[in-house]
Amino acid sequence: MRVAAFVLVVAVAVQAANVKLGFVSDFHLDGYYGTDRAFKRHNNGCASPNASSWGTFGCDSPAALINSSIAALLATNPSHIIVAGDWLRHDMALEKAAAQPMYAMVASSLSTAMHKIVPSPSLATALGNNDFVPDYFFNLSAPQHPLLSGFAETLHKDGLLSESEAATFKQAGFFVRALSGTRLTVVVINTMIWTYDLEPVNAVADDPLGQFAFLEEALANASRSNRKVIILSHMPPTINFFSVVHAADWPSPSVADLRYFTERYEHRYARIVADANNTIVAQVFGHTHRFSFSASGSRFGNVPTIVVGAVSPVYDNNPNFFTAEWDDERGELFSMQQHYLRIQHPDAPPRPWNWETGAIVPHVFGVDGPMTAETLNAVADRLSSDDGAFNSWRQIYNANASGGPCDSRCRRLAVCYTNFVSPADVYRCLAVTLSPPSTTSAPSRPSPGNTSSSVGLWLALGAIAVAAVCGALVAAVVVRRKRQQAFTAGYVTPDDLNGGSTHTV
Repeated sequence: MRVAAFVLVVAVAVQAANVKLGFVSDFHLDGYYGTDRAFKRHNNGCASPNASSWGTFGCDSPAALINSSIAALLATNPSHIIVAGDWLRHDMALEKAAAQPMYAMVASSLSTAMHKIVPSPSLATALGNNDFVPDYFFNLSAPQHPLLSGFAETLHKDGLLSESEAATFKQAGFFVRALSGTRLTVVVINTMIWTYDLEPVNAVADDPLGQFAFLEEALANASRSNRKVIILSHMPPTINFFSVVHAADWPSPSVADLRYFTERYEHRYARIVADANNTIVAQVFGHTHRFSFSASGSRFGNVPTIVVGAVSPVYDNNPNFFTAEWDDERGELFSMQQHYLRIQHPDAPPRPWNWETGAIVPHVFGVDGPMTAETLNAVADRLSSDDGAFNSWRQIYNANASGGPCDSRCRRLAVCYTNFVSPADVYRCLAVTLSPPSTTSAPSRPSPGNTSSSVGLWLALGAIAVAAVCGALVAAVVVRRKRQQAFTAGYVTPDDLNGGSTHTV
């Protein structure tokens, strides 16, 4: 009996150390869904009064889909919810006056549902590029930002931000949240201000809005307090997967197609992350509307990167979110499980709309362990050599929506990205795998904590950087115009990693 009691106490203690987290992104609420003002990418059904109230491929989210996703997420009983931005539909510039009311609708839905639970979970959210109106527009020199101030007031009123959090959120969208009952802190930043697509173009500021200084201070404070950190934002510091895999000049895509971040800001951000790699357990982003993950590589201090899929089915993915277990005692994130809703084809027989429980990462790839660089490097090895593992990756990537073929170069890109986040490292990895072994050496994949790189790699990257800087200012404008033109022209479904063209989210 004593032994049994001891085992029970130990089991309870271990269980108590684990905290469930919910990860969700890209709600993209369209308050005009089902009317002629709805946003539609390739499906005119969005504008029909008979449009499915649960959502349809090629359209942003109706309110019923948002509410359903929130209910499904809360049904998993998370203690804390992490949202990677983009609450508003695409192309809000056409409906600018509706931005604040639509944002308030999502906030109210979250707050109302969360407060029905005792104890209520907390929520930390980042801003996405579509939460700015027009898309990607943020005047860094403006003394005030009325739209952000309105969002901050809404979140504070609904109990989703404290007064001190709202004070920094309304400046640029960053704040710090210590998750109660844990030694985990979420540091929320706004990576949009470091990207090529930002308007007006920022070509001068070394530290726009002091966000780098804010991040360094937050990480230092967490380290002094022996706390672990998840960095949360919307746009990831990595390649534009779709642009690279579909680039006409493959395997040498232009710098404009290669990355989201401008190089100067990516390099500084990477140094900050690498220097704090004993404190940061993960970087979490959204934006791509697809699930992916990366060991990140030594340039980012081997801090894993997780990109959460989207609730909106506008890019032909099934709506999805993730839950994960946080081991507070060990300071590790593990068992990320996908939950998804199968979007029905308009001509298919009607059936119940049920959220399904999907695969668990990394176990689905035949690899056990927490979400660390070592584990994800092992997953990358499996993706390269095991067809079953790669098929599982594609299913999770699309949230079990149908996808087209993925040829060898597409698969190679997926493997390289799973090992590396830095666009320079991903590109070098691609060049190695597509060239004779004698001509190029691959970027190193050191053990966690080893942030050194070969001198040859740095020299090569230095040469690339010099060439890139010469056209950086022009590229910032050209890229934005090119992407806008492509967006208005329409896009091929991106879940076919081999058969489509670039898309901007």
